[in-house]
Amino acid sequence: MGKKRKNTPDNLPPRVYVGRSRYYHEGKGTRKITMLCSLDAPIENVWRSYQSLVLDANEPGLSTFWNLAQMWMADTKSEAKRTRKKIADATAVYRRRRVETKTSPIMIAFGDKDPNEIRTLDVQLYMGTRYQLDQYKKVVIDEDGDKVIAADQANKERGIMSQIFDFGLRKGFCNHNPIKAVQKHKVGPRDRYISDDEFLALHSAAPGYIQTMMELSYCCALRLEDVFNLQIKNITADGLLCKDSKASETKKKEVFSLREWTTNLKEAIAKVYNPAEKVTRLDRHLILKNGRHPSPSSFKRDWKKTREAVNPLFLKQGQELHLVFHDIKAKSISDFEGTDSVKLDFSGHSSIKIMKVYDRKNDAVKRASLVHNMRLK
Repeated sequence: MGKKRKNTPDNLPPRVYVGRSRYYHEGKGTRKITMLCSLDAPIENVWRSYQSLVLDANEPGLSTFWNLAQMWMADTKSEAKRTRKKIADATAVYRRRRVETKTSPIMIAFGDKDPNEIRTLDVQLYMGTRYQLDQYKKVVIDEDGDKVIAADQANKERGIMSQIFDFGLRKGFCNHNPIKAVQKHKVGPRDRYISDDEFLALHSAAPGYIQTMMELSYCCALRLEDVFNLQIKNITADGLLCKDSKASETKKKEVFSLREWTTNLKEAIAKVYNPAEKVTRLDRHLILKNGRHPSPSSFKRDWKKTREAVNPLFLKQGQELHLVFHDIKAKSISDFEGTDSVKLDFSGHSSIKIMKVYDRKNDAVKRASLVHNMRLK
């Protein structure tokens, strides 16, 4: 008969395991074994021993918000691995830039402080002075000479700080969460509508793979992530089977909707897939750059270059081409003709209320043409 297994707590730090009489930490790569607390010690003591061993060995401060944030990151990664729930790529990149980098705005302001000494007032002042930075790390100034508040970024950073403090409360590393009383910036819904001229100017200046992405996003009302994830197996005889990643995450299951074939959609697919070719893998991505699936950072860099190349044309007309790729989905829904129920089926949203957020077309203004029916070069 095999030896009875000890009851192992679910909330152990990363790479910490149960030994015969003590918890132990196994080093990554070196596999060095370091003994921690006895098995009858509270779980809080195990985390404190882990902090002293892994974090405080490389940090001058014993109790800092930076250390608390690193333990929270390690805990979320461990939980994701244990529950087999993958952290979204965009979420992982955002956390890495805000939490795992000492030069991030959050860590510059609070990284060296004791979590128990961070007050609600400190965070509220930070929210009010969180300005937008340009590519040269300089504060962005608007046309009136005022500093531009990065309201969306400040709200997101408030949320991530709240999660870190909640983790510290559960593990006994801090005695309060100062973020609970911090007020968010009030941000209105985005109402940017891409005109036909702007869309065609961007399309003509973009690299080939971004041109295809723009066409697919417009023809099918897709988010950037959903365009990235399109594969050969999504091409069917009746249309293009599109996955709604946001709805899939909410409903805890994969949600697909079929976009029927149109002339523009067929031409966009023909640029990236030839049915006469012999395909060995149906899970091959449709969007390729130099024969490989482009990374999000590569797309972001190329998209920024495309906007910068077109921007001078519109600056001469007194405009600035300030838009994001997600605005193409809004343009697609805005230009689509039909009742609200028909638009809802096309957009893939779960309710008319959410769909109307993307419907940015002003009925009092007659659009020059519908790009759905316009021939793309």
